[in-house]
Amino acid sequence: MSDYAQAYAALYEYRATGLDGDVQFYVEEAQRAGSPVLELGCGAGRILIPVAQAGVAITGLDLSVPMLDIARRKVAALDADTQDRIELVEGDMRRFSLGRRFEAGI
Repeated sequence: MSDYAQAYAALYEYRATGLDGDVQFYVEEAQRAGSPVLELGCGAGRILIPVAQAGVAITGLDLSVPMLDIARRKVAALDADTQDRIELVEGDMRRFSLGRRFEAGI
C-alpha cells in the first residue's frame, strides 16, 4: 500500500462529508428493506456505521484497502452488537460474488 493511497484515504475521510440528510436517507432505506443490506463503495463507513447502529446488518464492499482500514478502526470502537452487524469486504464493485443475496443495495 503506497503512502499516497493512505494519505488520500485520510484526506477523503476528512473532506467527504456528504450532503445534508444523506445519511438519514440511507438509514431509513436500509431499515425499510431489512437485513442484510449491501453498500458498494463503503469507504470509511460514513453510511455503513449509522445503518448498523440503526439495527440493520450490513456488508460494505470497497476496493481501497486504506479506506477499509479506516472503517475497521471505527468499527472496532463500536459496541459489540453493532460490530456484529457489520462485515467489511475488499473487492471490486464491477465484479464480485459474495455468495448470498441482500435485501437492498445502498
